[in-house]
This record gives sequence, structure tokens and C-alpha cells, in this order.
Amino acid sequence: MKKVILSLTLLITLSLFAQAQTQVNFKVNHMLGADAFALNQTAQNNFNQDFNVSNLFYFISGITIIHDGGMQTPVANKYIFVDASAALNEDLGTFSNITSVEGIKFHIGVDSPNNNADPSTFPAGHPLADKAPPMNMNWSWPGGYRFIKINGMAGASLGQNYQLHPLWNRNYFEQTHMTTGFSNGGTVDITLNADYIQALKDINIGAGVIRHGADMEDLDMLKNFRDFVFSPSTSLSTNDFSQALNLNIYPNPSQGQINIEFENDKYDITSAKVINVAGQLVRVIATKNSNKLSMDLQTSGIYFIQLFDGDKQLTNKKLIIQ
Repeated sequence: MKKVILSLTLLITLSLFAQAQTQVNFKVNHMLGADAFALNQTAQNNFNQDFNVSNLFYFISGITIIHDGGMQTPVANKYIFVDASAALNEDLGTFSNITSVEGIKFHIGVDSPNNNADPSTFPAGHPLADKAPPMNMNWSWPGGYRFIKINGMAGASLGQNYQLHPLWNRNYFEQTHMTTGFSNGGTVDITLNADYIQALKDINIGAGVIRHGADMEDLDMLKNFRDFVFSPSTSLSTNDFSQALNLNIYPNPSQGQINIEFENDKYDITSAKVINVAGQLVRVIATKNSNKLSMDLQTSGIYFIQLFDGDKQLTNKKLIIQ
């Protein structure tokens, strides 16, 4: 009888342990503005310059999951090679300490010293291993890997070739996105939209530009990937709510003083919350039936502005304080 009880106890314990495991997936929707990304599709940057993309590859690494009230769990030794022409649905692993996901941090590129390692030392199939052209991302050392590789045609009649291949250890920038993970049983999906029009924001590509380096238009594009390309795409449809509310946060980036304006006809906006990159609540402001708020944030960094209708989060918009 004791053996039966011990066996049942062990079985229940193992069952509870298995139920406590959460698989986390990372998904990216490749976009050109509001449209799904497609190779050789014509789009325009903010200079109204036509361009298309013949190939676009980049690395994601240095990933940290933000969860359960601001806890942060690094994803060890995870490198993702992204081909914008293929769907991205990456298994980040199974975790016993994660129940609800609140955000994700990651870098574009490859961390040092792996950035300066010999690609031939990685086994076939590893994201950092040698690849055949045009997917090859290897560079000469100490430059390391290309962090991003985008090629295409631009300008009048799409007659100008452009190439932007940024690299270098000092340009290994971290970015943070606060976004609610969508739970499906024991799996949680973190989903971001990636708008590659924003990759070419404020870059003059009309006459063709070729940069394979670390400190000119190639650096500008890495900063665009850090600040503008990615945005949350969650079960709350925060981007759709932001458009419906005509949400405007300005100036952004800011030196500290910011204004928040929105339309308040369809939704009853009761409060605005400011969240820092660690997932911590910095400030709560009751709207008091106003559609315009002002605040002063003196500590530089990246924040997220969330508008609420009661307990329902409607927006999650990035704010940069310089």
C-alpha cells in the first residue's frame, strides 16, 4: 500500500512539474507598411523615394524574456538568422519560471566574441555557420558578421542599386518591446511586427547608396532597426487601437516634457500608464475625461505609454527620453 501511495505521489508531482513548464515562441510578421513583406515589391521611404528589396537578412541574439511582474530571464546561446522572405516562428525554449509574458529584449547582430569567431567552426545548420550567397553574412575579422544585409533597387524607375550591410561590435544595440504574450495552453507566443520601410527612414537611397561598414548610412539603418522597425502585435491589437484613438505622443524622442493626445469618442480612456524597459510601472495618470495629457520624465531611456479603458489595455507605444 505504501508503494502505491508513493507511486501516486511521484506521479502527481511529475504531472504538476510538467504542467508548470511554459514553451515560449517568438514570431515576427514581416511587413512593408500595412502590407505583408514581399521581395521586389515597390514601397516608399519617408523621403518619398521608391525602393524594393531583393534580399533582406539579419541576426537576432542576446534575447531576454520579460515576464511575471518584471522578472527577466535570458535565453542562453540563442541565435536567430532571419530571412525576411520566410516566416519567423522561433522556439525560445521551455521555462519553469514563466507563466505570463510582458515583453522581450533582443539585439540585432552577433555578440562579441562570437561576432569575431570563425564561421567555419560552427556546425552546419547553426545560424552562425557559413552560408551560400546571397545568404552569406560573413565579413573579415575583426569586423565580424554583417548584422543586417539588405539589397535592392531605388530611385527613379528603380534604376539605382543600393546595399546596406552594417556591422561592428560597438553597434550591437539592445531594444525592448513590452507586449502581452498570447497564451495557448502551455505555449506563449510573443509576436512583433517588423515594418522594413522604417529600416530606410531618413536615409537618402534615391541616387543609390552602398555602405558596408559601421558609421554612415549603415549605422543609421541599425539605429532604425533599434528604434522604429519593430512594434508589438498582440492579442490586444494595440496598433489597431492606437490608430482608432488617433494617438499622438510628441515630441518623441523627447528631452523630458511630453504630450499625449487621443480621441476619446469610442473608448472610455480612464488612465495612462508609463512602463520602463524592465516592465516596471513608473507613473499612472488618471485622464479625468480629458483627451490631452502632459508629463515630465527626467530619466533618459525607453518607456512605453499604455492607455486603459478600465482594466483593458488599448495601446503600447514606445517613447524615447534622451
